[in-house]
Amino acid sequence: DLVTAGTGALQRRWRAQLPGIEFLPSGVHLAAFSGPPPAEPAALRALPRPRVLYVGSLNDRVNGPLFLAAARAVPEGSVGVVGPRTAAFQLGGAEPRNLHFLGLKPHAELAGARGGVPLYPHLRRAVCSSGATPCLRCEPASSSMPCHCR
Repeated sequence: DLVTAGTGALQRRWRAQLPGIEFLPSGVHLAAFSGPPPAEPAALRALPRPRVLYVGSLNDRVNGPLFLAAARAVPEGSVGVVGPRTAAFQLGGAEPRNLHFLGLKPHAELAGARGGVPLYPHLRRAVCSSGATPCLRCEPASSSMPCHCR
């Protein structure tokens, strides 16, 4: 068996209990973002523009109220969320009609998710204290998309 850690901090944290733990760094699949983009995923194509997009897991390290604020900021547009939603995720209010939880999508479809503003709703205290990967901004940055971080 092989146990991997996505950050050096996690590897160091577990090395005493798991001496063979390997560090497997995060990265960007550049081939998916080079050349002409693939077709836009149907689930995103149906969302009104302007669009704010988030791709990732929704858990207790994510700032749920930021999704509400983003949805209120673009009432004529939409906020699309692609990824699993855990029980630990707290939105912090009533779900607006322009906030769309789309569930998991195949990675191959995500390269076609261009033309929106990516949202980085990770709580700084959670990312910094959990050993979470520091390159949360890599894939959208590689596609030359503008970013909004909070």
